[in-house]
Amino acid sequence: MSEVKITPFSFGESDEDIAQIQADTLPGATEPKKEEEDKSQKTEKEEVKPEKGGLSFFDPGEEEIDEEDASDSLGLFGDKPKKEEKVEDKKISTEEVEYSAIKDFLIENGIWQDWEGSESTVLNAETFQKLWEAQAENKAKHYVTEEVSQFGETASQLMEYLKAGGDVNQFLDNHNQQLDVASIDVTSEDGQEKAISTFYESIGKSKEWIKKQINRLKDDGEDTFKEEAEDCIAKLKEELDSQRQELIKEQQQAQKERQLQVEAFNKNLRTAIHSDPDAAEREKKELDKFLFDYKYQDDGGTKYSEYYKKFIEIQQDPKKYHKLVRFVKDFENFEDKKKTEKEVKAKTFKFLRTSQETVSNFDEKTPVKEKTEKTKNNPQPFRFFN
Repeated sequence: MSEVKITPFSFGESDEDIAQIQADTLPGATEPKKEEEDKSQKTEKEEVKPEKGGLSFFDPGEEEIDEEDASDSLGLFGDKPKKEEKVEDKKISTEEVEYSAIKDFLIENGIWQDWEGSESTVLNAETFQKLWEAQAENKAKHYVTEEVSQFGETASQLMEYLKAGGDVNQFLDNHNQQLDVASIDVTSEDGQEKAISTFYESIGKSKEWIKKQINRLKDDGEDTFKEEAEDCIAKLKEELDSQRQELIKEQQQAQKERQLQVEAFNKNLRTAIHSDPDAAEREKKELDKFLFDYKYQDDGGTKYSEYYKKFIEIQQDPKKYHKLVRFVKDFENFEDKKKTEKEVKAKTFKFLRTSQETVSNFDEKTPVKEKTEKTKNNPQPFRFFN
């Protein structure tokens, strides 16, 4: 057996003895070579690789080193980065979620607003979702209120009035009157006279009476005239503020009445649906869901049902709207036509059933022999012979 000499590695003094680091030995340093170059390298490696059963530096029972490890067997390039282990994402079920802990975290960090009894509230997937929606809605309202308040009391009152369904023009009439009163300069004689005449006109005094009153006040002195003007301005502002509050109050009351009317109508409509003797239970439930399942929501936050969605589609399509107009025009006869169609179908079904029973009875009563004789007497069908 021949001896194999292993020369220990050492850094020599000459350039030839220094280990040369090639760029292509660094992973990712260069662009991968073409397929032909890869094949040539693979052939060279296969030639250098010792055959099975030949000499090896490893013990027979030792595992073979990977090619990447063999290229840096002396550790010249530092520690080899560990291969990333694939971590499978574990899906968490709703039963494993700590909803109470999430709730406490959101409250402590000011994201949610705390409420009375929050510590004893039992949460699951359904209740947590409802609580999340309620908190989001409350936060949005609070944000809007803060933003509107920055524009003053008038902006807040306007938003409150419009929210109740009020007409913006009526509110602006009151607002413009307040601006007119605020623009009166009571430091000048003309402004003082205007303030006095505006106030007495608002309470129904005639122009002649107002003129005499102004002259009497002037005769009493400048201070008396100015005090009267300031007092008239204050009364005008107070009256306009009172009118605005009354306007908002009346609108809110009208909104409540409309809401009660809608609730009463919906209740009666549901009663009509579920008490329909001609409709099956399944049809009643589907119609109720079609009308009252508010599963859609517009950009303004208003929720609506499939019925409203369908109605909007009909309004936007002239052909469909034409059908709706025809239906409404002949609405009174709709039920009569429906009943007539139902009666016609019932009579047709009864006629067909009676006819079938008659034919069956005739076949049962006719003897087989008699039918055979009749069949013999019948002319034979025409046939083509080859």
